[in-house]
Amino acid sequence: MVFAPGIDEAALMDAAGLNPEFGEVTMKPEAETELTGDDAVKMQKLLEK
Repeated sequence: MVFAPGIDEAALMDAAGLNPEFGEVTMKPEAETELTGDDAVKMQKLLEK
């Protein structure tokens, strides 16, 4: 479910009979780029820090 800012999510879910056990936010990119060669090596080094 996606809610807009300022809406009481808990009240809406209770009214609908939904009782979530947990919740989390996932941010996904709109576009992905495959890295190869030196760019891939540089990104791997950044991720390892």
